[in-house]
Amino acid sequence: MRLAIPSATLVSLAVAGTALLAGLAPAVGAQGGDEPPPCTTATAYPDAFNITPPATGLPRELSAFSGVWEGTWSTPSGPLPARLIVEAIDGATARLIYANGAGAGTSPGVFRTTARVLPDNRLRWDSGIGPFTFTMSSDLSTIQGSLDNRTGLSTVVLTRCSWQ
Repeated sequence: MRLAIPSATLVSLAVAGTALLAGLAPAVGAQGGDEPPPCTTATAYPDAFNITPPATGLPRELSAFSGVWEGTWSTPSGPLPARLIVEAIDGATARLIYANGAGAGTSPGVFRTTARVLPDNRLRWDSGIGPFTFTMSSDLSTIQGSLDNRTGLSTVVLTRCSWQ
């Protein structure tokens, strides 16, 4: 089933529904099943997006990626706010929207891409500035990201949020 999400109000419902379908209710919010906190990181944002619930047989470590995540990159040039929306994920690929705000010598931007699912349940895509890699934490509550390019290593910890 594919959910069309034309408004911000439906996003939090889709994220919560995705978590419940994937058996992830404890990982969604601090109180086990509570809605995640609202997204607050200042980034560019798409007008609309679709979150497709993961298949029931997908490993929890992959299903947990589904939804909206945000954090601030630590880069050699300074902090950079970012948001990752995992619209769909299966055992081979993930359909993503990546957005960043202004900072670290970067203008705000948003783009869609497809990441590969690596054998160790990490997501990776190659961009014009280097490979992005994202790893789900063992408790399924955060995503650790890295980008290693010509300017050095950048890292981020993303937490689930609710776009409203």
